[in-house]
Amino acid sequence: MGTIEEILKPVHRYWQLLVIATGVAALFLLGEKIQDTVSRLIFLYLFAAIAYKMDGRIPIAAGLILLVAAALFTGRGRESFANQIAIYAYYFLVVGVVLQLIEYVREGGDIKENGEESAGSETGRSRGHAPPAPLKELSKKGKPARYLAVASGKGGVGKTTIAANLGVALSRMGRRVTVVDMDLAMPNLEIITGLRTPPVGLVDVLEDGLDIRKVTYQGPEGVRVIPPGVMLDGYKKNLKRIRQVLKEIPDENEFVIMDMPPGREAVDILDRSMDAILIVNPDKASVLDALNMKILLEKKGSRIIGVILNRAGGSPDRWIDEIERTLEVDVVCVIPESRVVKDAFSMEECFVSINPGCVPSKEIIELAEELIKN
Repeated sequence: MGTIEEILKPVHRYWQLLVIATGVAALFLLGEKIQDTVSRLIFLYLFAAIAYKMDGRIPIAAGLILLVAAALFTGRGRESFANQIAIYAYYFLVVGVVLQLIEYVREGGDIKENGEESAGSETGRSRGHAPPAPLKELSKKGKPARYLAVASGKGGVGKTTIAANLGVALSRMGRRVTVVDMDLAMPNLEIITGLRTPPVGLVDVLEDGLDIRKVTYQGPEGVRVIPPGVMLDGYKKNLKRIRQVLKEIPDENEFVIMDMPPGREAVDILDRSMDAILIVNPDKASVLDALNMKILLEKKGSRIIGVILNRAGGSPDRWIDEIERTLEVDVVCVIPESRVVKDAFSMEECFVSINPGCVPSKEIIELAEELIKN
């Protein structure tokens, strides 16, 4: 049984569809008897949709459907009812266009400089994120990207949340960042970065030879995101090719953050040129699993730059001492248990973007500053 938050999440995400479907169904079932009520409800919906900058494609689609319905009723001689439906269609089309303009202005446009859209442009627009612009040369020409694996010994500790928010923090500091979802079985990065069922992913590079740029999508605040796609074989048959593809990520990036799957499945893709950071929760099982992961990473030659204590409650000092004593690695960041983090995830956003002044954001931003210095 899921939590109340998980149960209500689809309602939170698709409330527009529920409102529109209910209103349109009532209109067709009861007709002119409830026209005034439906009109009031539609106006309330329009104001709410604009205030919360909701997805403009939904009211546009509803408006087009109502226009078709109005034409059908006109053909059947019900012109009065058809005119009323056409008015509602106009309302929906107006708010849809307004919402799309708001998103376009906020994101500065979503067309590439050469006039072409990326393979992920439709997906990017679904959350108001523009597709990737052409990569430009960095002032530090020739300097290779720094690869950072965000890893843990068990699932559910917050790797994806940390990886995405760290990417946003680095990007806000002017660094070019690509975040790669390396969890080929249970990917979650596309959720928190606002991508909805991207049409192509890492699997298309591995199996079909697609250029890595074609599966790179624009995420929040300029962060580029590479989703895995549906990869049934996982790492078993793709290990060597995945290593090669990771090195094909354009050199213009300064940081490549890899959101690793839990456990040892993907450790073999790492090498001495890649750093790692471990994520743990304040419980013994998480710390012991992190110890096993540390041993595996050290065998691969990866440098472990620190540990992030996530979901720390109360006074975390006892856990910091135990983690550093057990793992013999410094705790470089402490993310407290926070409603801000939970709310951001439920809204499919990064907390560094929506509340950069909260304690979790400040911790991530400080970590990003240290990464840039070192």
